[in-house]
Amino acid sequence: WFVVHVYTHCTTHGVYHCKSTSLTLGIASLISFPLAFLVGAGLIVRAVFLDGAVEGLKNYIAQWDSSIFTSVHLWSEATGQVIYTLSIGLGTMSAYSSYNSRSQNIALDKTVIGVCDVVLCLMGGAIVYLVLGYLHHHCPHAPAVCEQYFNEQGITLIFKVYADALSEIAAPTLWGALFYGMVCLLILGTVYSVVMATATVIRDSWFADYLKLGTKTTTFYVSLSGFVIGIPLMFDCGSSWLEILDYYMRNWVLIYVALIQSVGVGWIYKSDRQYRRAGKSPVLCYNIGCFLTVLVPIVVGLNLVDSGHSVTKSRYISIGLAIAIFLGSFIASYILMDKDRVRKTKRNSLWTLVGWHGADNLRKIINSKPARRWFPNNFNTEFDSFFNPAKVSIVFGFCIKYAIPGCLLATLISNIHYNEFKSTSGYSNEQLLLGYVSFGFVVLISLVVFIYPRTMSHPNEMAEDVSVAGRLEWVFTARPPKTPLPG
Repeated sequence: WFVVHVYTHCTTHGVYHCKSTSLTLGIASLISFPLAFLVGAGLIVRAVFLDGAVEGLKNYIAQWDSSIFTSVHLWSEATGQVIYTLSIGLGTMSAYSSYNSRSQNIALDKTVIGVCDVVLCLMGGAIVYLVLGYLHHHCPHAPAVCEQYFNEQGITLIFKVYADALSEIAAPTLWGALFYGMVCLLILGTVYSVVMATATVIRDSWFADYLKLGTKTTTFYVSLSGFVIGIPLMFDCGSSWLEILDYYMRNWVLIYVALIQSVGVGWIYKSDRQYRRAGKSPVLCYNIGCFLTVLVPIVVGLNLVDSGHSVTKSRYISIGLAIAIFLGSFIASYILMDKDRVRKTKRNSLWTLVGWHGADNLRKIINSKPARRWFPNNFNTEFDSFFNPAKVSIVFGFCIKYAIPGCLLATLISNIHYNEFKSTSGYSNEQLLLGYVSFGFVVLISLVVFIYPRTMSHPNEMAEDVSVAGRLEWVFTARPPKTPLPG
């Protein structure tokens, strides 16, 4: 954590404070991540020439068990892993993007980030399995023990099995230093981004403005807090606590945060446009109906399976229930819609109700160029954006409003209902309480922000009273409704 603090201090203050080369946020990332790529590529080249590497590679990419593709747990784990590796829901992308210029092509950036993430994940898996193949070929233990190595995962795989494998090859110190050095670089980049994201949120708050907390002081306290929180993980039971936190953060917390973010963009952002064009009652009726279309069938289906009904029967009942709820809410919303108001706005009444207006507004901002404005829902512009990787297509709108929230809600409910980690890990309820409390804390914070959005407001928006009591009263007071413009 001391290294992380110095690293963040250097990237934000440069040569005067650190007596070293001035580093910016982008240059710091350009140093750590490409270096990790180079080290990983070197490890792959070395591992390819080990005995048994081909066997390890077959276990990695050539042996498929198609039966597990119907497992909810598999897709839950995959979803959590993707959200974690892309830093979705951690606030790091928001913190990084705040340093971009307005002309930055973030549509192209998201493509590059996604491709690099996939390549790095494939490289990491190849590095591990190539060496595991060698370990299986030169097994220092009983054959059954080495056979089980391919089924290990997480902390056990990296810090126990892989360390055992590296000790069996020539020059183990060199390759061990390279591998764990690569891991440290990746961890440094991840922790650094989390520190910067947390410090950015704190620094922009009214609390930091009142206490006159600068960037240096804020990053110091954030790093110190991380150090204090990490102390219990250094004891004998630290790996167990880390495993519990890792599971619940990936499979509960991050999925929940990604869910509310997608709901915020797809269903809440620019919803006032729908209210003005179609009326508030039909829009709320449709939105709540869509939410119940996912929630009710999942809950009913899971309870039917738990009661002893077949999976096929439960699935058909859930699908039928979902169709009935959606059609009922859609018809009711369409009947309640103020057709005259929609006609005056010269908008399609169906699109006014079911469209993704917030996502279209974001696409308009992202896809527009200084010399040329881009408009959604036009055949020529949509056709161009669909095949242009530097633009955000209409698929984004459908995914952010319907596909992603539905899948994430189904995944989160399934994870909470089954909680397979509880049955397979062997931990007691008292030990798992750490994961439950972490999830509950995040839910509580999100509800506070949802009910009192002024908690995330800039201090300049506050009233004239600058006392602590005045600030708190302003923060925890609902925003007054906007006054309509004359005429």
